[in-house]
Amino acid sequence: MRASATPSEHEAAEKACFHLLKGVVSTAPLSAGAIRAALVPLRELKRCLHTFGYDVGKPTVRNLSRGRAMFGFDRATRPATSAGRERLASAQHTCEKKVKLAQRIDAIVKADRGEGE
Repeated sequence: MRASATPSEHEAAEKACFHLLKGVVSTAPLSAGAIRAALVPLRELKRCLHTFGYDVGKPTVRNLSRGRAMFGFDRATRPATSAGRERLASAQHTCEKKVKLAQRIDAIVKADRGEGE
């Protein structure tokens, strides 16, 4: 017995079952206002990462399929060594905590979708 599905099997299962989420979770895309609001903490994250020497590019928020959204930057920073990747991960963790990124993005999404705290 296999432990995981192939990407095509995963996509087929997601398509077949997605309708079960309607009425349970919001599948609406983020509004333009929510996207603008989410860019604020992302800009703060970018500034913090810059203090560690990382240039991540322009903050970006995109609506994806099925009510999902992507929050990030338009340029990936990929250190070549494992030590470099560890330093980047540490800087990201420090900066995300400093700007309270997860809490702020979560609050923006909940407010946009009319969900209570």
